[in-house]
Amino acid sequence: MKIIYFSFTGNVRRFIKRTELENTLEITAENCMEPVHEPFIIVTGTIGFGEVPEPVQSF
Repeated sequence: MKIIYFSFTGNVRRFIKRTELENTLEITAENCMEPVHEPFIIVTGTIGFGEVPEPVQSF
């Protein structure tokens, strides 16, 4: 299973790196429209009052 993540401030990125998982993908402007053809889990922070960031919604 792939772990896909988005990090505004770097906190989520640091968390994912600490897990030492190998099958990860960070959502960026360059790959936000790239399809994923395997099961995945999305890890992200939230903004405002628990809203999902726009790049994650677009993904």
